[in-house]
Amino acid sequence: MKTKYYYLKNLELVKEGDESNISYSTGCVGPWGPVDSRFVGLKVSGLHSDLNFRRPVPKTLSPYIKLRTGDKLRKGDEYRWRNSKEWNTIVSSYGQALKKKDILQAQYRRPRVTKPVVEVKAPESVAKPVEKIEYRILAEGEVMPDVKPVESKVTFTHELKLLIKKYTLENGSDTPDYILAKYLANYLKAFDGAVKARTEWYSKGEKNV
Repeated sequence: MKTKYYYLKNLELVKEGDESNISYSTGCVGPWGPVDSRFVGLKVSGLHSDLNFRRPVPKTLSPYIKLRTGDKLRKGDEYRWRNSKEWNTIVSSYGQALKKKDILQAQYRRPRVTKPVVEVKAPESVAKPVEKIEYRILAEGEVMPDVKPVESKVTFTHELKLLIKKYTLENGSDTPDYILAKYLANYLKAFDGAVKARTEWYSKGEKNV
């Protein structure tokens, strides 16, 4: 791509990176070259009538890539007919290679995908607090204090489930072991309730109807 230049005008500041050339009285113009360091920081004025200053225009990246003959269409590509100003998104023909006749009928472009900059933060090292353990020497005749036993979270239903699983008793009814264990535990509770009700009935001397 050909470099574009901006030509400095009167009272504009000369900066580093600008270029200059000289115009001779004979009408000839010298070649462009880096600006003399003596002019950097000075403003262009009538005193420099024989000097021309220019500055390269920074190139801007187009947000679209122009597709040409032989390029394959992708999802998200756009096209517009030669006599139209409206761009349309391609909804079919993915993977189709563009031919010369396609380029003559329409223009094709592809949005330039820029990868987002992801900031990776270093993991903060969290120092775990060290538990301080205190020790004390027992005095003569002092009895060591009792240590409370750790309460077990194992329940009857859980043990029953393991027993059913151990002997594969769930295969007969094709029922999960935990459902069978819960059923048997509930059955035992119901039976206990029935026995308790029967005992209360006998204690009151009621007759069975």
